[in-house]
Amino acid sequence: MLKYVTFFLCLILLISGCKKNETIKNATTAGSYSNLQDFYNESGAQSEYFSFDALSGGKFTSTKGTIIMIPPDIFMDGNAMAFGNLTLEFKDIYQKSDMLFSNMATNGIRGPLKSAGEFFIKVSKGGRAMGMRENIPIKIVQPGSGKIQDSGMNAFGLQPGKGWFSDSINRRMTLFDSNNLYIFSLYSFDSPLSSGTWCNSDNSQYFSNYKQTDIKIHLQDSLELSDESVFIFFFV
Repeated sequence: MLKYVTFFLCLILLISGCKKNETIKNATTAGSYSNLQDFYNESGAQSEYFSFDALSGGKFTSTKGTIIMIPPDIFMDGNAMAFGNLTLEFKDIYQKSDMLFSNMATNGIRGPLKSAGEFFIKVSKGGRAMGMRENIPIKIVQPGSGKIQDSGMNAFGLQPGKGWFSDSINRRMTLFDSNNLYIFSLYSFDSPLSSGTWCNSDNSQYFSNYKQTDIKIHLQDSLELSDESVFIFFFV
């Protein structure tokens, strides 16, 4: 039975299927966690909150430099137009370490994706999550890395239980690059609205130019795990 998951500085092995009654110890920080989700909640990217009026919209900048542009009068409270003060919850992730500790690795159907940044977004009023009107997007301006623009970047969304997917057919989200910035347009939130929406700017073909290596892991115990993830960092 798995009792502890130890987080090393040079090699990090995370198994995300442990049971709720198992205790997870962190070797680098004090404290213990009843499950991995508690660890992710504490160690991963933290939410920022912004208030705005539903009729006027707003423009906000996160502490990491992401710009969120919300058009006026685009939110739905059920079948009615939303009004009054709304709250925007927002997270943005650019570093690999934040992706790891937030349990938001960028893995596609055919392998890893090269990410230019992930973000989480949710709009609510009094605890009720809001929907969006059709054809009027929220624009998210990601600052990029300061390097040469990657023309292979596309808009991806997170499908629960299935990973990241490119929504090039339904055009629910699009990506445009300009002057070393990635401009992400989001036309609708995921369902259920209460869970919020994760998006990602990715190049799904980038790693196809590199040699692929298979790593086989043989478990020595009869662990009842599911949805395992293993992360190995190589330092050169």
